Amino acid sequence: IFERWLLLSCLCSFNTKMDFKKHFCQPSDLYKETIGQFKKLQMQDGRFGNVYTTAVITQALIASGQEHAKDWKLNTTIKYFKVDCSANPRKHGDDPVSKVRLQYSLYIGDNKNVVHTIYLKVPDNSTAAEVMKLAEVEDPKYKCKQENMSGKTYVYEIANIANDPENGKFWLLYVGESNQTESLHRTNLSPEKLTLSNGQHLVFWYKTASL
Repeated sequence: IFERWLLLSCLCSFNTKMDFKKHFCQPSDLYKETIGQFKKLQMQDGRFGNVYTTAVITQALIASGQEHAKDWKLNTTIKYFKVDCSANPRKHGDDPVSKVRLQYSLYIGDNKNVVHTIYLKVPDNSTAAEVMKLAEVEDPKYKCKQENMSGKTYVYEIANIANDPENGKFWLLYVGESNQTESLHRTNLSPEKLTLSNGQHLVFWYKTASL
């Protein structure tokens, strides 16, 4: 999807002698929605996932005339690229782009009737929120919706399955160690407050609960 939208954006930026803009780049709800979704994927350090994905989305946004838009941070992304290109992990043990392996799963149903799992390599000290955004990039199945209440983020929908208060079913956040089911425990931390380390297992479980 990124490559297709990058191509469309690049066509929009070509010389108008070819009249691409007239024929291909008329504003549409789908176009605007996609650009908006790209911006929402930006993380605090400026990236949109891995280096490749960040480069593709950044080029698409710039080619679409979004370089001066206020709802994303181009300068932060540029700084991220500078760090990524200049950092030497042999000299800096805390290199911000050093990677760790994580497992992220969706459990659906009290008895885990449906299980989806994705394995990711993410920058060390990534938060659960950042891992969730990266998973969305890799697989739309992990797309989630959330809201902020009293300074805390609540996830209320994942994989097109929303919280159902009437039947007491909610998405709950768990964390543990990969391949160690007994280590899984529920946490009340917001996704942006939960920092993950190598080998951990992040789980959102849709189940019956009393909140």
